[in-house]
Amino acid sequence: SLSLRSTIGVTDTGLMALAGMDQLKSLDLTFCYRVTDWGLSHLSRLTSLESLNLTDCTNCTDMGLASLHPLKRLFQLTVRGCHSITYAGVIAAHHAPLGLLELHLMIQNHMRNPGHQRGRDESRRDALLIEIRSFRRIVGT
Repeated sequence: SLSLRSTIGVTDTGLMALAGMDQLKSLDLTFCYRVTDWGLSHLSRLTSLESLNLTDCTNCTDMGLASLHPLKRLFQLTVRGCHSITYAGVIAAHHAPLGLLELHLMIQNHMRNPGHQRGRDESRRDALLIEIRSFRRIVGT
């Protein structure tokens, strides 16, 4: 288990250095705002990773979530305050062959589907929750 929570100096290059920690099971990147999709792509080599917290990783996008595809053991993913991650990214993570059982997310106006009116946010949220109904536990705040 490794917590880099609020470690301002964590960058994509730092995550590249973690790629050799093949026994790492839990990684907390909360408030590591310098991490981007390129950094997340290096995490795909952490094949033992079971839990990943991306809270307030504001430079991560749908593409970064997609790069987690090889993490077959990942069962807990936290995506809160990631303003560039959309419904499409969350759904793509769900459909990837991850072992996700628990998804922690914050659905706010910034998570709207592009091109949709603001008034449709609640129906989009409901659609997302229906789409990911196979998760054992969904924690939304």
